[in-house]
Amino acid sequence: QAAEGGRQGDNINIRGFSATGDMYRDGLRDIGNYSRDNFNTDRVEVLRGSASVLYGQGSTSGIINQVSKMPMERNQAILDITGGSFGYQRAALDVNRKLSDKLLFRANAMYTNTKSYRNGVYSKRWGIAPTLTYNKGGKNEYTLAYLLQQEWAMPDYGVPFYQHRPLDVPNSRFYGLKNVNYQNTLASIATFSHIHRFSETTTLKSMIRHGYFMLDINGSRPSVIGSPTSLTASTPIQRQLVGRGLRLQTLTGQSELNTKFNTGFLDHQLIAGTNYIWERVPGWSWTNPAALPNTTVSNPILSPSLPGFVGDFERTKLTNFNDRIVGAYLQDTAQVLPHLKLVGGVRYDHMTANFKSTAAGKLQQSINMWSARGGLLYQPTESSTYYASYSTSYDPSAMLNTLSAQTVNTPPQKSRNMEVGARWMLLHDKLSFRTAVFRTDMYNQRNTDPTQNISVLTGRTHADGIELETSGNITKHWQILASTALMRPLIDKAAGTQANTQGKIPRNVPRYMNGLWTTYNWKFHGNWTLGVGLNGMGKRYSDNSNHNWVSGYQVMDAMLTYELKNCAIKLNMFNLLGAKYYSGLGSTSTSAYAVPGTSRSFQIALSLKR
Repeated sequence: QAAEGGRQGDNINIRGFSATGDMYRDGLRDIGNYSRDNFNTDRVEVLRGSASVLYGQGSTSGIINQVSKMPMERNQAILDITGGSFGYQRAALDVNRKLSDKLLFRANAMYTNTKSYRNGVYSKRWGIAPTLTYNKGGKNEYTLAYLLQQEWAMPDYGVPFYQHRPLDVPNSRFYGLKNVNYQNTLASIATFSHIHRFSETTTLKSMIRHGYFMLDINGSRPSVIGSPTSLTASTPIQRQLVGRGLRLQTLTGQSELNTKFNTGFLDHQLIAGTNYIWERVPGWSWTNPAALPNTTVSNPILSPSLPGFVGDFERTKLTNFNDRIVGAYLQDTAQVLPHLKLVGGVRYDHMTANFKSTAAGKLQQSINMWSARGGLLYQPTESSTYYASYSTSYDPSAMLNTLSAQTVNTPPQKSRNMEVGARWMLLHDKLSFRTAVFRTDMYNQRNTDPTQNISVLTGRTHADGIELETSGNITKHWQILASTALMRPLIDKAAGTQANTQGKIPRNVPRYMNGLWTTYNWKFHGNWTLGVGLNGMGKRYSDNSNHNWVSGYQVMDAMLTYELKNCAIKLNMFNLLGAKYYSGLGSTSTSAYAVPGTSRSFQIALSLKR
């Protein structure tokens, strides 16, 4: 997505619903407004379906969990140096050391500096992530980890819509202001974890984390002035100020018990946990005494002469949000027959939120929230699995660190997910195939009642879908990862100020998506790997009223790697066929915009290992 509602950083949809507040790092919520770099990421897990039982608020259609790189019991150092199109420069270092029989250390560092296929857009980013583990795999295991990432960038609000389509201009054309616009973010995350192993079947993992996140943005959102019947090179484009900032502090604690036991003829796998979240978020908006200068369709001057307001931006609409959430959850997987397991879980959360702003004064919300899940798992053979599940989730109005007079007394939105699926292992268990049919239903969605100017739970949105996926080895040298998803999203019911969206398709939700990545490996004076990928999706709308839209697309990527024992050269090629597409969409009450996707480009990397 393209930062709708002022949300910056990673904006992701899962199965037709926003997962903006459902980013996690090592199982704890990662709520910061920043673009996450993978320099310290071992893998990314996407858990689909309502997940409030294990993860709490949000989790309407799934969560994204980043699993950090952890110390290993060997000495190793890897240096990656990358250069590419549009001035792309990157260096990443991964050092692992076994300091003693029980003490392990690993540190990752990264520096990236790049321009863009968009004139005037840039990003400078650096990060460091040291981790220390004591007594790994022992009865008591301790880990202390820290991650610091900072970025300076030019915010990009793409091109405006004209007659319901994105303005047809070259991908490189940028309507921002180089001498005014900026975006600065910082993420500082410190985590301590302890694992106590009572036995081979029972462990207790406790974690505590402090996070500090900073966002300061001053951007220009373009829009066509008025409703001209036709465009010329000199048609004026208005630049609308997007300026805001926040400082987010969070303290999170969690303890989770995992155990296996037997009660007569039933085998159980039990998960029980508690968690605590505290957040404090002072924020503000930037305003300026004079409007940003307009530009034109064909000649967007990026550094125009400016009136005296430059440097005179003022902090207004001051806000301060803080909340506390205490939760407890329990989930049991019971083997009731030789090939049949039943799953059941329940969670309770209590949330107290306080919000203060110059516009709304002091507001307070206190809510109790329950969520549940149930399902069955049938495994007739070692290579086949069938399942069915039902789960619920909740979404309080204070979830993303804000409240208003319209929402303070509104109960949480509620959702449910119903799903059946199967997984088979093929080709002697070297290739897996998975399918799922699901319905995600947000059945009491917030709508604004214009007569009372409050949010009421009168809306409803659902998404029906089917997913098909395969991954693994077709032959010894040929690997494949392929997926497709077909969806039928629909706003079933809307009222008040959202009445015109009833019967429409939710914004930024395509009816289909597909992905393919396949590689072939062979040996010839070293190891060679050739990879080809194809990613695409269908038509999408920038708003729930379905006024503005972008076409579907298919993008082809490729890679070639030559690898020896201690070094490798990697060539990555993006958008080989030069497809013109839009990677992000956004809209406000006064404008809509689309961000062009990556143009044809390449990167070449040298990897050294010791």
